[in-house]
Amino acid sequence: MLSEAGYVMSEYEASSFIPYLILKIGDRTDTVRELLSLIKLVYPPANLFAILMKCLKAINAKARAGE
Repeated sequence: MLSEAGYVMSEYEASSFIPYLILKIGDRTDTVRELLSLIKLVYPPANLFAILMKCLKAINAKARAGE
């Protein structure tokens, strides 16, 4: 696994697909949740939390707009 090899995900890589995974977290399958739990092994949790907060703000704005 990448974490065992000492791999650390770059900011560019994280910003490419973590927001998409966060948007899909409500899906019925557990695959997305499992992927997010594995990401914390190769990406700093503090940075993951920052991306999560940005995505939640965007989701709330869409919900208020009625989309």
